[in-house]
Formats: sequence, structure tokens, C-alpha cells
Amino acid sequence: MNNIIENTSSLLALVTGRWDGVHILAEKLRKGNCQVIATDKLPTSGKFDYIFLFGSVEDAYQAFLKLLKENSRMLLITGHRDEDLSKLENLDNIKIVKVRDLSDWNQEELSEILLKIIFTPSVKKIFTLKSKNGSSSKKPDKIRRITEYPVSAITTRKIRGYLPVLLSLFVFAVLIGASTFVWYFYSVKNIFTDLKNNLTVGNMEEVRLNLASAEDKIKIAKGLFNTTSVVFFPLKNSTSLLNLGQMIDSTDRMLTVVHGSINLIDEIKAGNQNYPLVNFNFSKSNFNSLVETVSALDFAAGDLQEKIVSTQLPYFPKENLLPMIVEARQNLASVKETVPVLETVFSSPSPKTYLLLFQNNMELRATGGFIGSVGLLTITSGLIEDFRIMDVYSLDGQLKGHVEPPLPIRLYLNQPNWFLRDSNFDPDFAKASIQAEWFIRKILNKEIDGVIGINLFFVQDLLAAVGPVTLADFGNEVITADNLFVKSQLHIQSGFFEGSSTKKDFLTALSQSLQTKVSAEKTSIFKLAQVVKKSLDEKNILIYLNDGTGQNKIEHLGWGGRIFSVNCLSREENCLADYLYLVDSNLGVNKANFFIKKSANIRKKINKEGQIETELEISMENQGSSAYLQGGVYTDYLRIIVPRGSRLVSANLSGREIEKSSIESSDYQTDKTSFGMLLKIPELKLSRLFLTFLQMNPVKNNIREYQFYMQKQPGDKSYSFNLAVESAKINFQPKNFSSVTKEGINIASDTSVDRIFTFNVSP
Repeated sequence: MNNIIENTSSLLALVTGRWDGVHILAEKLRKGNCQVIATDKLPTSGKFDYIFLFGSVEDAYQAFLKLLKENSRMLLITGHRDEDLSKLENLDNIKIVKVRDLSDWNQEELSEILLKIIFTPSVKKIFTLKSKNGSSSKKPDKIRRITEYPVSAITTRKIRGYLPVLLSLFVFAVLIGASTFVWYFYSVKNIFTDLKNNLTVGNMEEVRLNLASAEDKIKIAKGLFNTTSVVFFPLKNSTSLLNLGQMIDSTDRMLTVVHGSINLIDEIKAGNQNYPLVNFNFSKSNFNSLVETVSALDFAAGDLQEKIVSTQLPYFPKENLLPMIVEARQNLASVKETVPVLETVFSSPSPKTYLLLFQNNMELRATGGFIGSVGLLTITSGLIEDFRIMDVYSLDGQLKGHVEPPLPIRLYLNQPNWFLRDSNFDPDFAKASIQAEWFIRKILNKEIDGVIGINLFFVQDLLAAVGPVTLADFGNEVITADNLFVKSQLHIQSGFFEGSSTKKDFLTALSQSLQTKVSAEKTSIFKLAQVVKKSLDEKNILIYLNDGTGQNKIEHLGWGGRIFSVNCLSREENCLADYLYLVDSNLGVNKANFFIKKSANIRKKINKEGQIETELEISMENQGSSAYLQGGVYTDYLRIIVPRGSRLVSANLSGREIEKSSIESSDYQTDKTSFGMLLKIPELKLSRLFLTFLQMNPVKNNIREYQFYMQKQPGDKSYSFNLAVESAKINFQPKNFSSVTKEGINIASDTSVDRIFTFNVSP
């Protein structure tokens, strides 16, 4: 059953009426991830995705009108065999099962049959289940006696005389049937190719034309199929005919749902197209409609995918259609994951004010980049009531009193005071957010409900999705995904002085232009959802909410920028967790990290004492210079965060030992140790950092699983790394990845997202 019912916790099923097996049917639905309500009588209110009704036609009609959600499914199980069903025959999404006596049936078996009927797409609407206790009619005996009566020779001769005519009709039917196959194959292939291409680029006008054409073709295919089905009645249960009918039905259902989805997207865009960012509406009803529509789309796409995989139709172009359906479902998954998070942030009925940190990752800091500007976003019930961008230096100038900074800021930035612009020093975004909120309260006397961190990689991906924007207030400057970093730096730094509005004006113009582009006709909502999800996964957007429930949702998805706890995620009790997080902070007051090309090698060894020894090599090539875009010497305050109790054995940079006295060691959180050191990478030079760590506690003999976490830093460019694991005493077997070499364990990966490597361990 888990393969039939959609894996969506929000699906709600109603089982109503009198049958002793209701509890079995309800339990099967729950195993399929449905919430189930079971009642003896029809409830007076509520909306349900699935309804199983044991009762009359009138009950079913009332349930359809009042209780069934749009595009949902209903099954009437009735024992009134002579009841007039005409009231239901023209209603979509209702199937009827006639059962003379429910008590004759095994409850488990009947539950399975009912579930198969409601979840298996079929043109057929009425099903009659025969008694399980034998035949209740003598008709089969009569039929047998009639067929045993000898056929006369005269009748035989007559039939032979009609054989040429019958054969001609059969050949004609075969030709029509073949044309149905060819027509359908051609139509469905072109339908999904055109839809995919136009949805990808957001060309909604072409999508509408594609849909209209597709619906016409499917109607013709249905007509041809129904015509041939009459002639091929004796073969109605053949695999090919059943497959073809199911495929046409599934395609038709998919097109219907897509049509409804396009209408919803048009409605949402039309309501916001002419508005500036202030007054843009993310209403709860929009979110709810979008969630329902995406669920319906995913169900329809999954149904069609299942039919394509299982079909045995000859010459059917599976290899062309399956990748398109799989890609479509991946896009839908992006929307399904993203929308609830956006709803959590935007749709609160009470006013919420969020602090936006514009983190310039050309000047990398712990949670994504230097905070050059901030924004205040006020939202009520999805409506943006106010949005202001402010220069951080202007705000810092209003801070009264002395705030003691973290020691590295005092030592390496020569900054005796702590300001909002450096508030994201802690690599845990929740802690950095709380610190930023504290500064805003001190400066503006304003309470904040949450913090959203954004870096330039998100803006770059957004531009790649929607296309270039033109900034009228900046000499009609065209900003693209390719020139964003360069143009941003030129406009922000050109003529900049503390208190100037250049940065604020540039970011305001860019955000307004992007909003206009996003709400435009040719912007694909699926592309936007992919961009947002990608940025959340890659930590180019970070979210912190003061509301604990909302924050738990964010953290559950890994979108809160939190530091991992050094704990195993598996259920294996005898599991050992290991951890590494490299946190770079550019303290050189330049953009040198933007020009750094980096890679890493990590080697894990179990020594004779059973301790884990980690050898870490980090290569950093500085490809920039001070003559271009504020490059220059890369002054990097590097923090290496490892499991608590680890000891730094050795450290050297390009062959020169780093003095232990210059390395700051401290406990971080409850389960980690942090080692901090200042590195300077000259212009146009390659430097290599070599570090060795030792975890003092030996690996226990009963350990059966080992998990190594490599955490990604927000805002940092993705770089490649290799992980090698060696041990003479313990056998490590990769569990969720493959080694790139046959001898030993060697894994090639990158830091585009957080990585977790799991190994089975045996003596």
C-alpha cells in the first residue's frame, strides 16, 4: 500500500458507513501515510482527499458536494444492486462498487480490493463483486445447457458465408487500433517535450497553446481507443489493451491537473504583477492552493510514471518519456519542500519584522560574508507592508557605548569595538543572528522576529533563472549572472565613504528590478522554486526564527545554518561520529578570498593505540592582485572545528611550522574543539597548509558504524576534496558512497553541500 498512496502527511481520508472491516481499511490507509477519520454517519463538515462510503447513492452525492476536495477520489460501496446510479455516473473521480453481502467477504481481502479500485486509474466506474460463498444464481447452468445444444450444419454454412465480411471488419479494426497506438505515442511524446521546454523557460503563453493542442489530441486518442475496444471486446482483458487504456487515462488526468496549475499560477502572478515589493502578497490562501495543486500534480505525474514503467506496449518510447516525468517530479519536489518553509516565514496573521543580512561573500565571513547592508522586512498575513535597506556603517555610527569584540577582531582587524557589521563572527547562524538582533535593538530600539542571511550566490542563481535586469537609476546598467560580482563591487566601492548611500541605493534598485522580473509573465515558478531550494541547500540563504516551532521546521530541513552536533544520525547504537568544519574569515579588508582557488585532502588513520589520526592538507592558490577589484594578500582567520578532546599535533604552512603559541584553542559548544590561526596567502602564490589532529579516545571494540561529517561553510565557493580512510586493525566498508580506487578507501567529493560519509565497521 505504501506504493499506492502518496507519501504526504497532509492527505486526509474519510471512511464512513457501517462495515465490520472499517478498522482494517483505516489501518491500511494510515500505513500509506494518510490521516484517517472513521465515522458511522456522514460528518457535517470537513474536506477530504479520499472518501470510502458504505451507503446509498444519495449519501455519496451529498459527500461529493460537501466533503470531497477538488481533484480527489471517492468510492461508494453499496449493497443496493437495483439502485439508480445515474446521479453519480457523470461525476468525476467517483467509482462505485456493488457488493450484495459484505459479511460474505474476508475483511482483509475486501480492503485490498477497495484500495486497488480507488487508486488504480481506470475508465471503468462501476464494479460488481461476486459473492465469496459461491454463485447466487443458476444462470451459469442455463448457459451451459444452451451451449451444449448441437449447432446445425445450416448455421455453420451461414457463418462460413459471412467469414470474408467478418475478416474485413477485423482487419479494419486492427488498422484503427494500430493508428490509435501510433497516434498516442506520437502525441504523448510531443506533448511532454513541448510542455517541458516551455515550462522550463517560463513561456506560459506557449504552455497554454501546448495544453490546448494536447487535450485535443488526447480526445481523439480516446475516441479511437473506445471505437477499437468495441470490436476487440473479446480481447478486452489483454495486457496491451489494458495498458493503452490506462496510459491514455493517466495522460488525460495529468493534463487536467497541469491546466488547473497553470490557472493558479496565472492568478497568483496577476495579483502581484503590477505591485512593487512593498504590497507584494504571499497570502496563506495562495500557499494552501499551491500546496494542494503541487500534491495533485505530483500524484498525477507519479501515476503516469508508474504506468510508463510497467507498460508492456510494443515500441512505446519509455526512454524518451521517463526522464521528462522524473525531472518534472524533481521540480515538484523542490516546490513541495520550499513552499511550507516560505509559508512559515511569510504567512503569520500577526505582524512580523525580519532582519535581512546582505552578506557580501566576496569578503568571506563565518556565516557567509561581510555584512555591508541590512534590510528590515515587515509582513502581515503574507502582505509585505514595509521593506527598507540600510547601510551598515550608518547604523554602526548610531551605536552608543563600548561593546567588547571577539579577540580575533580586536587583534587582526585592529578593531577595539564590536559593531553590527562584524556580528556574524560565530559560525553558528542562530548565535550570529541573536547577536545581530541585539545590535538592532541597541541601535534602533526595535524588536526582531527572525533573521534571513542572503549572499551573492543566491542573487547570481536568481539572475540565471529569470535573466538580466536593467537598473534605470544606474545609467541603465545591465546586471547578469555572469557580471554580478564585478558590477556589484564596482558600484558599491565606487566613491564609497562611511555614511554614503551608494550600497543601499544599488541593492534597492537591484531588488526592485528582480521583483519585477520574478512576477513577469515568462518566469517559471518551478525554476524559482529550484533556485530557492538550491540556495537553501547550499546555505546561500540562511533562516533563523525566534518562534521555536518555526525554527524547528527550518533546522529539520538543514536550512538554519546550524553547527552539527557530533552525533550519529543512524539507529545503530554502536556508532562513532567524527566531524570537521573549516571556517574561513577574510580579515584583510579586501576581496582576496574571491580569487582563491582551494582544494583539500583528508586522511583518516587508526593508529596502534586505536586512536583516530587526521591528516589535513589544504591548498590555497591566490590568483588575484590588489590592482583588480580589491584583491591582494589573503588574510584568513581559519578555524578548524573538530570533536571535543582532539589535540593538534602539528601545523605548518608551505613548509614553515606554525608556532603553537599563535594558535588559539578553545572548546566550542558542548562537543567540539576549535583551533584558530591567522594565515596570509600572498598575491599570485600557492600555499599549502598541513595539519595533524589526534582524537585521544580510542575507537571501542564494539563500534559497528562510523560516520564522518564534513560541513560546508555558507558563502564559500565550492571546492573539491578527497577523503581517505586507512586502518590495519579495523575493517571499514563504505555504506552510502563508492570508493574511487580499488585498493583502500578513497572518496572524491566537494563542499557544495554538507557531506556525511557512513562506514560499516568490523574487526
